[in-house]
Amino acid sequence: MTYRAVVFDMGGVIMNYSKMPYIKGLFDLSKNNSILQETWDSLELGRTNLKDCDSIFKDFISEKPLLCEEIMKAAKNGLVLSVFENMTEVLELLPFVSCIYPLDYSLKFFKQHVGSVEDENFAKVLPALKQHGYLIGLLTNNAFHTNERKRSLVMEDAVQKFDAVVESCREGIRKPNPEIYKLMASRLKVRPEECVFLDDFADNCKGAEAVGMKAIKVGYESAVPAIRELERLLDMKLL
Repeated sequence: MTYRAVVFDMGGVIMNYSKMPYIKGLFDLSKNNSILQETWDSLELGRTNLKDCDSIFKDFISEKPLLCEEIMKAAKNGLVLSVFENMTEVLELLPFVSCIYPLDYSLKFFKQHVGSVEDENFAKVLPALKQHGYLIGLLTNNAFHTNERKRSLVMEDAVQKFDAVVESCREGIRKPNPEIYKLMASRLKVRPEECVFLDDFADNCKGAEAVGMKAIKVGYESAVPAIRELERLLDMKLL
């Protein structure tokens, strides 16, 4: 199979949750909580926004003192869900710096300014793929900041650096719905079978495979094994 495009998830792939344990803690808290899970569903489908849902999450994390302390240290203006703005700010810079500046400068920049959340391995992978002629896409389940529905967790500048970006909150569908993967391929002007997809959730990988994409699951502790698999599929060195 000849692949023409590589599609990335944002949180847990380009953004490394292992460097932000409070983010993983927030997701873990939501797994077995129907109220929080329903809230995430509404956020990712664009039916509500981070600001309006903040009090719901604050009520639940208050029952977890250690997690609450970690989150509130990272939060802005006392808003629990403002911790996701860290990922937004990094993503805005990631494609620009990686694609415009030499690799050694890019790595130095990230370690100094945003290395706490950005996976430094993908700082190498993204420009390498572009240099070899691959299309790169961003496919993310995310949310709007406010009810104005303008600003999401992907900044406008970052959108311009990928060949295509699909955000669940803007489309009203989310992973692992097969239609969102088809939409991604359509925006890249390739067939699903010509795409490699990287995500940190197994269900999202299965959704990609259901439409013909080749999926690679990215591990929580390290992205390196997933990148090695990508190297094998593309028959090229990325790290």
